[in-house]
Amino acid sequence: MSDGVSTAIADLGPRHIFLVEADAVGDTLARLLAPFIVADASVLRLDYQVDGADAAVRIEVAELTLQRAQLIQRRLEGLPVVRRVGCGWR
Repeated sequence: MSDGVSTAIADLGPRHIFLVEADAVGDTLARLLAPFIVADASVLRLDYQVDGADAAVRIEVAELTLQRAQLIQRRLEGLPVVRRVGCGWR
């Protein structure tokens, strides 16, 4: 049996997943979300884990074109708190 939320997420089609390693400072999460807000991206899932001075973030986004995903990746890479960004899709 599936719940309505899982079914709705599955119906959104292809998704991009961004994996980010960053410095864990007070406003890291807000900085990381800014490029998604500017691109009007539909964030489906967000996982933010802090270990000391390090933050590991996984952001899953629906309905992005390849060009928009690449733009978001470049904007993330330009943030001072970001160490590394990876992007893929499923």
